[in-house]
Amino acid sequence: MSYNYSSAEETIERVLSGKEFNRGEKRQVNLEWLKEILDKISEFFNKIMRAISEWLDKLFSRLHISFGESGDAKGAKTAAKIIVVVLIIAAIIALTILVIKLLKHGKRKKLAAAEDRELAEYSQNPDAALALAEKYRAEGQTRLSFRYLFINLLTEMNKREIIKIARYKTNRSYLREAQTSSKADMALVKPFFDTFNRVWYGGKALGSGELDRFFENRTAILEKADSAGKAGENQDE
Repeated sequence: MSYNYSSAEETIERVLSGKEFNRGEKRQVNLEWLKEILDKISEFFNKIMRAISEWLDKLFSRLHISFGESGDAKGAKTAAKIIVVVLIIAAIIALTILVIKLLKHGKRKKLAAAEDRELAEYSQNPDAALALAEKYRAEGQTRLSFRYLFINLLTEMNKREIIKIARYKTNRSYLREAQTSSKADMALVKPFFDTFNRVWYGGKALGSGELDRFFENRTAILEKADSAGKAGENQDE
C-alpha cells in the first residue's frame, strides 16, 4: 500500500495563494520543508505496510492458505490482509489502553500512600497542618491553604473520635464515619469534603473569601464537637 501526499501539498499551496493570504504584495510560499515531512511520513507508513504485508504472506504460506492468482483470489487475499491489519491495530489500541490504565492505577496508589503517610504524620501534630494552612493563606495560595486546612480538620476530628484515621481509607469513608457521629455538624462538615474534591482533585479555583469562611467553619465545627462531647460526658455522670 502506497501513500502519496502530492495532492496535500497542492491543496495547501492553493489555499495559501488565495486572496485571504495575499492582500497587497504577492507572497512566495516555500513548501519544501512540508514536502520533506510528508515524504518522511509516507516512507514510514510504506515501510510498515510492506513489513505487515510480507509477514502476512509468510503466515498464509505457513498455514498453507492459498488464494490462487485470479482476480477474485487476489481480492480475497487483500481482504484477508485488511482484516488481519485491523485486528492487529485493534489489539495494539487495546494493549495501549490497558497499559495507560495500569500506569494511572499505579500512580493513584502511590499518591494515596503518600497522602496516608502525610495524614498519619499530621494526626500526631494537627497544629502543624493548621500552621501551613495559615502560611499559604497569607501567601495567597488558596488551594494549598485549603488542602492543609482540610487535613487539620480531619486530624482534629480524629482526636475527638469523630473519625478514625487509618491507612487506605478514603475521604468518602471519613465522611460516612462523620455522618454517624453525634459530635459532627454535617451542615458544616460536608461542604469541606465536597470542596476538597472540587478544588484539590478537580483543579477548580477557590476564592480568598470562600477560604476565609472555611477557616471560620472549621472553628465552629470543633467548638460544636467539643460542646457535644462535654454534654455526653455530663449525661454519663
